[in-house]
Amino acid sequence: MKTVVLMIDNLLGGGAQRSTIKIATAFSKRGYKVIIISMVNIVEFEIDSNIELKFLDFKKGGISYFSYKKYAKRLNNILFEIEKKYKNINFLAGSLGLTHKFMNMLELDNAYYMLRGSTSHAKIGDRVGVRKDIKTKKVVKLYNHKNLLCVSKGVEDDILSIGVVPKSIKTIYNPYDFNLIKKLSKEDIGFSLDGDYLVHVGSFSQPKRHDVLLKAFAKLENKNIKLVLVGAGEEEDKIKQLIYDLDIKDRVVFAGFQSNPYPIIAKAKLLLLSSDHEGLPTVLIEALALGVRVVSTDCPSGPYEILAPEFESYLVKVGDIDGFKGKIDEVLQQSQCDIPQTLLEPFEEKSVMDEYETLFSR
Repeated sequence: MKTVVLMIDNLLGGGAQRSTIKIATAFSKRGYKVIIISMVNIVEFEIDSNIELKFLDFKKGGISYFSYKKYAKRLNNILFEIEKKYKNINFLAGSLGLTHKFMNMLELDNAYYMLRGSTSHAKIGDRVGVRKDIKTKKVVKLYNHKNLLCVSKGVEDDILSIGVVPKSIKTIYNPYDFNLIKKLSKEDIGFSLDGDYLVHVGSFSQPKRHDVLLKAFAKLENKNIKLVLVGAGEEEDKIKQLIYDLDIKDRVVFAGFQSNPYPIIAKAKLLLLSSDHEGLPTVLIEALALGVRVVSTDCPSGPYEILAPEFESYLVKVGDIDGFKGKIDEVLQQSQCDIPQTLLEPFEEKSVMDEYETLFSR
């Protein structure tokens, strides 16, 4: 039996975590022994019992270089035990910053660094001058001469744009089991949502730009439609204050984190995405698979790759509140349209997993 090991910072309710579990599940369905190593001992998802979980038990606070080395050594011991037990690790990959830091310390030459978002935005951001140069050099040093797996062409273009020279680089989209998504969308969500509503699914974090979302929503012509927010995170108090300031608290529903958001998405009039940057926004693909139209910012990266050319007109400029509001009003007034299956084919589980298998079957 071939063995797949996927490493990630944590298994909290984020997009990278959901994608990692999707890949793990798809490998498991193909008969692989799959192990997920989480750096932090927190799990917010239901995970197939065939997938083995291991934890590094990383603790924040007062972390020095030597502490990181200690945790890196602990990770190395876990990998050694896996290899000893299963004779070989056929595919080893890691997602997110902390995991990449440990991978770099261990010099895992055959491992893949999975890039799930815009590195220039997430790690360099709006730094200028010397601060930008120093941070860019650190990022380049981290990813130079590594095997990189990008979740979209936009993510691939972004990492190359900052001067990284990889050992290898390839874009493979996240895999989607569309039949399962449709099946899960029929489950009971455990609470009622009356009337028409729009939905946003995403962590309560700054890059998701709930401020743009809420300010656009407050201006909509239809004052009876509601907005359902699915997610949780550090920005929740700020979001609630903004809702209060905009006087829309009676029209916004907090659904919390949902391990299965599909029943909520399926009944929405539109799914909205207001982010400054993404990697490959899972929720756009899932909404389209459920026949739900979307309005999204044309952020780097992913939305354009998913929606163009058929629904390119559903994209608006990043941060454009009036443009976002106008597009939502426009699409709500349009009659429902069919979503062509050709739009979803690049993300279908079988074709995506075939690409993954080419990485270690050569």
